[in-house]
Amino acid sequence: MDTDRRDSLRRTVLESLGPEEYDRLVVSVPHARRAGRLRYWQEQSLARVPGGPVRLEDFVAAFEGAPLQQPPAPAPAQAEGETNQADWKKNAPVWVQEDRQLNEAEWLAAPHLIWMVAYLLDEQRDRPGEDRRHILFGCACCRDVWDLIQWDAARRLVELAEDYADGRISEAEFKAGAAPALFADLEPHYRGLGDPQQLSARALHAIGAARGLASDDYRRSHGAYGVAQETSTDARYEFIPTPQRPMSPKAGFVPPDHEQIQQKVPLLFDIFGNPFRPVAFDPAWRTENALALARQMYASREFSAMPVLADALQDAGCDSADILDHCRGPGPHVRGCWVVDLVLGKK
Repeated sequence: MDTDRRDSLRRTVLESLGPEEYDRLVVSVPHARRAGRLRYWQEQSLARVPGGPVRLEDFVAAFEGAPLQQPPAPAPAQAEGETNQADWKKNAPVWVQEDRQLNEAEWLAAPHLIWMVAYLLDEQRDRPGEDRRHILFGCACCRDVWDLIQWDAARRLVELAEDYADGRISEAEFKAGAAPALFADLEPHYRGLGDPQQLSARALHAIGAARGLASDDYRRSHGAYGVAQETSTDARYEFIPTPQRPMSPKAGFVPPDHEQIQQKVPLLFDIFGNPFRPVAFDPAWRTENALALARQMYASREFSAMPVLADALQDAGCDSADILDHCRGPGPHVRGCWVVDLVLGKK
């Protein structure tokens, strides 16, 4: 990349995103270079830069060694004997502060969603079907705000993600659904130039969440939590972007609604169950009646027959309280529900 192009890109990013996010991108360059990919939040930030998403190669070339706009303030003097703990860690759950993983009781107590996702990434990454479950959790989050995903290509991408998770299409076909050309007409909406049907800020967040499903780094960068956050924006701060108030940190984004984020924990429980206590499934319980019920619910995404499935499994000899209680519980239930998966033999 020549010097003029590099300087132009730096100026555009600074004007679009502001000094704080500009600095965050500069600091993140070494990781991007080592990993050979952009992380979810980097892609989301660079996608808002006028002119379309910035490629990994251009990002590294332009920002490696770039000067920071806000040099970090010197660390305050530390009193003798005082420990220096990062602010994020002070507010973290006890097992994070103690540098250990959470236990079963802590998992069932439903801590903040990001710590549950982090546990699944760190401790369960080799569990069969893990990639599929993470993708289906993101899809469930997107379908939870389907009315906000007001872009055909984004809705189609969620459907493709579900097909990919279940092995009906290839990864290449799935990723093709996120091609920049399919979302090119979306760019003016970030700048408030999407007349006559300008999308709202919360709609743009939700569309960004759908696009995040196809990120190369989705599983490795807490992408599931990112999708949960982008689909849990605070309706009190909704706004319609304009040229004077575009979608940029300087002009304001819609902040996440942390209560909404926590309301997605039941979705995580429905898909991942209790990772500390895997449930064995007897093939004898997989009767034609149970299979028919599970297939119908999975295909329709309508799970009101879960109590009926419990009866069918019990009639077949199922005596697992975990399975029967989950079927008869309040839900919610979505594609990827661990009991329905067991009946259907999905992994």
